Amino acid sequence: QRETRVQRPIRLTNIPLANKLHNAANPGDKNYIVSSYTIQLALSMLYFGTNLKSPTAEQIKKYGFDLGNHHAKSGAYFRSLVDSLTADSSDPDEYGTVLKAQLFMAINKRFSVAPTYVDAIRRFSKNASSVITDDFGKDGQEVIDMINNRISNLTDGMIENFLPPGSLNSDTVLSLISAIYLGAAWDGRKPFMPSPPWEPMAFRLESGKLKNMTWFKGTVEVPYLERDEFQLIKLPLVGDNHRKFGIMLYCL
Repeated sequence: QRETRVQRPIRLTNIPLANKLHNAANPGDKNYIVSSYTIQLALSMLYFGTNLKSPTAEQIKKYGFDLGNHHAKSGAYFRSLVDSLTADSSDPDEYGTVLKAQLFMAINKRFSVAPTYVDAIRRFSKNASSVITDDFGKDGQEVIDMINNRISNLTDGMIENFLPPGSLNSDTVLSLISAIYLGAAWDGRKPFMPSPPWEPMAFRLESGKLKNMTWFKGTVEVPYLERDEFQLIKLPLVGDNHRKFGIMLYCL
């Protein structure tokens, strides 16, 4: 179902930014999933470390915090996301949907980080344990394991190794980390049916290996928007409190 007149649920200003960052970190790798609200959490953490009147702060506000026409709805969604930082879990809504987030500032104690910046992150997350200080040269892997375990708990075990081995080392000054988990049921009893076990589909892993995976198929009617630069599809999740969109970019 094609919709010719819809307001963008989010502006795509931070989607090109995410694409540039991804391509710089992973040249040649074209497939990835990105959440605009994950980017907003990360940019919020960066914003607190700037001079709030500096050009950097103005750029972050312009390209990271502008969520377009649905200011009230997107603002409420982001506030509920920030509120979920206060605990490892949040209460589900009437549809059983759960939105959870977690962020970390991991600091190598061999380096000096402004106390005002650390305090700002603590206030933002409402959780002092979000700030972790340790000797990464000596105990970096222990910090990695601790953060990975907490993110694994946040995502019900769906993400087990968020930080790769060696990502926090003696050369690391600090690392800003954010993760979001949305647990929601499909709208409808079974909008997508799993493929028969004898029809697996090959999926290429990050290591380059191919693994046969179960794939799903079905026919549903969903809001759909197509422009010259992208396609946008609203995923059929139950309820309307939380919305999730698939964005396929043609070019940037």
